[in-house]
Amino acid sequence: MAATPGVQFEVVWKPFQLDPTLPAQGKDKIQHYERKFGAGIKDQFPAMAQRMNRHGVEVKLIEGSKVANTMNAHRLLHYTLSHYGWEMQHKVHESLFRKNFNEGRNMGDDSELLDAATEAGYTEAQVSAVKEYLASDQDKGLIAEQDSQNKLRGISGVPYFEFEGQVGKGISGAQEPDIFVRIFNHMKSACGLEADSMELLFQRQAYESYVAMRRYIAVQFSNSIVGAVLRDVKQGKDIPLAA
Repeated sequence: MAATPGVQFEVVWKPFQLDPTLPAQGKDKIQHYERKFGAGIKDQFPAMAQRMNRHGVEVKLIEGSKVANTMNAHRLLHYTLSHYGWEMQHKVHESLFRKNFNEGRNMGDDSELLDAATEAGYTEAQVSAVKEYLASDQDKGLIAEQDSQNKLRGISGVPYFEFEGQVGKGISGAQEPDIFVRIFNHMKSACGLEADSMELLFQRQAYESYVAMRRYIAVQFSNSIVGAVLRDVKQGKDIPLAA
């Protein structure tokens, strides 16, 4: 997004749970990954981390860290978006990511979630209110339903990206930044818009991460434009950059 000047983005995170059966107290992360991906995961992780670190996303696999149920993490993000908007939600999410991938904190622990809210700018009264919310069952059904619907749509892993709200026309897996720059610029060019005339809503679904982007003012992108861009990307075709 930083490489697409003149465009305003809103980043909105939506729920997707990789493993909703995990307990809130968590399981040993390395042991869990070895059971799920094989005993060689520790040897493979440095290469994966290096790729992400190259783009400024620092990740670590910390001995003794936990992988836990993220229902309440999703609920915190949903609550933050509903009450305080996308910018505050994004700050909470960034704190959660750092705690999880940088520091090896337990994301099933409500105290860690409340600390993330405080870091993002929650006042003491707001922290107290969200603490009561997390202790309740409010919105658990909503989050579970959203998670279920995404899996029924065929989303099986994250990150997953959708553009212009086009269901079923997403890109799965980590992508190089240039892919997104090309898509954004091509979409602008296809609509005959200058960069400074555009505002884009960039929604990212997940604490474990799905993303959708749609225009919310001015000219609506057509289904055919979005579909053609994503089809070309998936087929490895060169996408011309806008002038």
